[in-house]
Amino acid sequence: MQSHTPQAAATPANDPNQTLADMVQDIVVRTLASNQNNRTKTAKQLGISRATLWRYLKHDA
Repeated sequence: MQSHTPQAAATPANDPNQTLADMVQDIVVRTLASNQNNRTKTAKQLGISRATLWRYLKHDA
């Protein structure tokens, strides 16, 4: 059975000043990298739609 928590992206930096939005962004970007920039696979692994993934990545630009 596949877990919804990506192993490679489950440990964001331990910065006490990091916001929740920054942590989510970090997880999304790391998961995308671990999936060789495959957005469909990344969205599926995170349990979100491709449109939601696109919105997260839009903020990173």
